[in-house]
Amino acid sequence: MIKGNINHWIGIVLLISVISFLFYKTIFSDLPLTETVGAIEEIHYLQVQLHRDLLRYRSNQIQQYDTLNKTLSALETNIAALADSNIPEEDIGIRTIEALDRSIHDQSELVEDFKTHHSILQNSLLYIFNASTDLYSVKPKTQSKQKLRITAELITLLLEYNENPGHNIANKIYPLIDALNHKPDIDTNALINHGLIIIERLPETDEILSKFNSLNIENQIISIKNKVNTLKETQNQNAERFNVFLLICSIYLIFYIIYIFVNLQKSKEKLSESNSNLNDEIGLRTRTEKALYQLVDIDKIHHNDDDRILHLLNALCNALDVEYAYIGRINPSCSSVELLGLLDHGMFSSGIVYPLQDTPCEEVINNGRLVHNNDFNNYFPDSNIGVLSNTKSYIGIRLVDKDEEVIGIIAIASDEAINDSNLAENILTIASSRAIIELQRQVEINNSRRYQQGLS
Repeated sequence: MIKGNINHWIGIVLLISVISFLFYKTIFSDLPLTETVGAIEEIHYLQVQLHRDLLRYRSNQIQQYDTLNKTLSALETNIAALADSNIPEEDIGIRTIEALDRSIHDQSELVEDFKTHHSILQNSLLYIFNASTDLYSVKPKTQSKQKLRITAELITLLLEYNENPGHNIANKIYPLIDALNHKPDIDTNALINHGLIIIERLPETDEILSKFNSLNIENQIISIKNKVNTLKETQNQNAERFNVFLLICSIYLIFYIIYIFVNLQKSKEKLSESNSNLNDEIGLRTRTEKALYQLVDIDKIHHNDDDRILHLLNALCNALDVEYAYIGRINPSCSSVELLGLLDHGMFSSGIVYPLQDTPCEEVINNGRLVHNNDFNNYFPDSNIGVLSNTKSYIGIRLVDKDEEVIGIIAIASDEAINDSNLAENILTIASSRAIIELQRQVEINNSRRYQQGLS
């Protein structure tokens, strides 16, 4: 006994030591990869935003360069922080980070070139837009119709060239410029110069964007992110293994404590369970004995027919804790049932006649008995017995006289499932003997009345 207790204490001490070590490893260990993944995701977001902003500048959706400058500055700052972070160089590779840093530096130079060319291009496009607005509204009489037509065509082609630069459009622009370049005035000369600037700068701007795309920085960032995620996943798998072992040890400790507690409480629980079962048996026996006593004493207590049947049904409801009980008599043609008594939630009624077809009573008459403990409505949703439309459980027994003739039915029903259907069947079988007596008594009374009426 003493040796067993010592082994238990040694096991608990070792288990607590292992749990403490695992708790330290899984909770307090430094995990720098989480911060690294966050930094890479921020860099990826900034790179996508930078690319999107360049395209928006190219399509003249935005004019100022503040957003572009802020994004580029934040991108360079995050790249520098990533290079200085405690990432595992042997797994990711220091050359990968250095290559990304160089690409970001080259990208910054391309962005500066883009801003230079784009600002000049933007100024020329603004002049073209203004010239197109003022073409027919400012000094229209100072130029000939031919010159106005050429100017309008030139402006249209320049605007089209801005949207879709190509040699075919440029080849159409140059003849128009040559036509306007014959003794041009100041405005025409400015228009020609700005047109040439657009033709010259726009391909250079698009070339810068092409070089920007060729750097493929987004894919470099995604590659680094995937490597870090792979390392993080491996680290998480190791942490999960530690956690699983920790969980197993914790479960072992919990069950060990529960085992000790159960052993201490075992006698008390057994005693409590025995007392509960005994109380249930006593209560059930008391109700059964009371119901049987009431069935036996019907002749001593009641003399009225309805009172006798009510007493019988009430005894069944109290003994079995159900809401419905009834006794029915089958007519000679076996086509309908007359309820000699129906107890519905304590309310007694009699004289109800309903067709036998498609009712639970028909099943009882044909098969001798019918038991549904929890699914009565599923089998008889359209039963002619309206009072049983919401019941869940039902037990019915066929009543047969001494000549083996079916004379009626006795049944109980409840809105809930019956706890002990076997006991309910046994009590109902006992009550059926009394019900047969009452039915036969009713037959004798009716025969006597008809006889007396015949004599009179």
